[in-house]
Amino acid sequence: MPLDDSYPQAVVFILGPGTDEQGVEVRQPRGTGFIVSIPSEVPEQIYLYVVTAAHGLRSGEVPRWLFHPTEDVAVRGEGHGQKERQEDPETAFPRNGHR
Repeated sequence: MPLDDSYPQAVVFILGPGTDEQGVEVRQPRGTGFIVSIPSEVPEQIYLYVVTAAHGLRSGEVPRWLFHPTEDVAVRGEGHGQKERQEDPETAFPRNGHR
């Protein structure tokens, strides 16, 4: 499937806490991710999520991420000023392709 020019705007860098060579706290790269949207129950609103490989996040403290129990994937809701959708970690990930 050909991708149009809007897809590059859905790719993000993921940063987490770390320290530099002098021991100063800095934000360090943890990986890359992409943004997905899920329709809301409210017309004309969506929920935004960042999706990434979990192995880049497990090595340090990175708050507010949901980790799949068996796969190398993690998601984080991004509200951008809107109320985030609350997910139960046990049901947040589809089983066999279905929620």
